[in-house]
Amino acid sequence: MAKFCKNCGTELKGNNTCHNCGTVNGSTKTSTGNNNINTNNNNANNNYNNNYNNYNNGGYNYQPAPTNGMAIAGFVLSLLGCTSILGLIFSIIGLTQAPKYNNNGKGLAIAGICISAFSIIAYILWFFIYVIAYETYH
Repeated sequence: MAKFCKNCGTELKGNNTCHNCGTVNGSTKTSTGNNNINTNNNNANNNYNNNYNNYNNGGYNYQPAPTNGMAIAGFVLSLLGCTSILGLIFSIIGLTQAPKYNNNGKGLAIAGICISAFSIIAYILWFFIYVIAYETYH
């Protein structure tokens, strides 16, 4: 004679614990069978989704690295040319803040410093060449 769970009505296969709702055979019914089945199905779906997402992320819950805005701003300002001094300042600040952002933007900050320094040196040389040429021909 087959045994059935008193809580949800699932057939018990050889043991006294229901594999569907977890009720031990002979225990008192604590809730309606339908609610218990839905709860277990929802939990099973949630566990499946969580495990599936963790598997796709290499087993880790992936959080994107925060963005180092000062490094980005310094790099962009250094490219504009007329704002090379601001680009240099923002890039230096971005480089000092890089460890706070898991070194995100460190390369942009270094590139911004190099481009800004080169631009500033070029502007200074251009100014002196212009002044010398102006005084020579006037």
